[in-house]
Amino acid sequence: MNSTLMKNRINTNAIKEALKGKSRENWIVYTAGSIMEGFGNENSDVDVYIICDLGAISNEFAGGYKEGEISIIEENTIVYNTIIGDTRYDFEYWDWKEVNKIVEKLNNFNFGTDQYKDRLSKSEIDFIHRLKYGNPVINKNSFASFIKNIVFDNLGYIQVIVHSEQYDGYLEDIEGALLSNDFGTSYVISKLLLETSVTSFLSVHGETNPSRKWLYRKLERFQNNNNNEINLLKKYLTLDSYCFDERNIESHIETVIEFCQELNLKTQYIIGKKQIISRGE
Repeated sequence: MNSTLMKNRINTNAIKEALKGKSRENWIVYTAGSIMEGFGNENSDVDVYIICDLGAISNEFAGGYKEGEISIIEENTIVYNTIIGDTRYDFEYWDWKEVNKIVEKLNNFNFGTDQYKDRLSKSEIDFIHRLKYGNPVINKNSFASFIKNIVFDNLGYIQVIVHSEQYDGYLEDIEGALLSNDFGTSYVISKLLLETSVTSFLSVHGETNPSRKWLYRKLERFQNNNNNEINLLKKYLTLDSYCFDERNIESHIETVIEFCQELNLKTQYIIGKKQIISRGE
């Protein structure tokens, strides 16, 4: 099923009906997730995000649900799952104060220092990414006004910083394993290095979906939009599908490292320019 047909599965009227009777004047309601990004399938859930005053509605989620419904209440979010038709809808409520803090942290992130104390958490990265691909359902004008002031480009740069730290660690671990003739461990770590390098490279080019399961789809989309990288997906699949053999594992790992170093140099060049701009040099 193509992405247009997948999006047509989303019943916006049912979403509005589910929220009927609630105060929605200052709410932003939008659909997000893999379906909106074009990665979903027929079994994908529909993710609905509601940004609102959480304190004003928290008492509505105290219990009394139908079979198959569930809610998870946390300090700054409420997740409510229900079935509409034959599709599961995940309603995720976020408090305006928390959302504004996340956006402020993203927009004002300081790339001009090596002390990245204000980086985003995994849940914050996921939230911003989904907001980036969000499709408004209620209060569309408010949604448009809100997202136009968000520096979504910073999300990919922040992800690169996280991946870069993992990258250096994996290189050291591979070296140590090879010195100990622990070829099995070096093989496993080389696959992690490969995934990290590719993910970092994609992140700096705007492919910010943090879910590992969509790596192939991200590579495919990036390659389709960049004619100068037409062999990237093939190279990744070839290296990732290598069948372990102690007789030539060192040669294979050397090839993996060379490929990763090439990608890493391209990635670091772009993030380096961002850091220079941030420092005002």
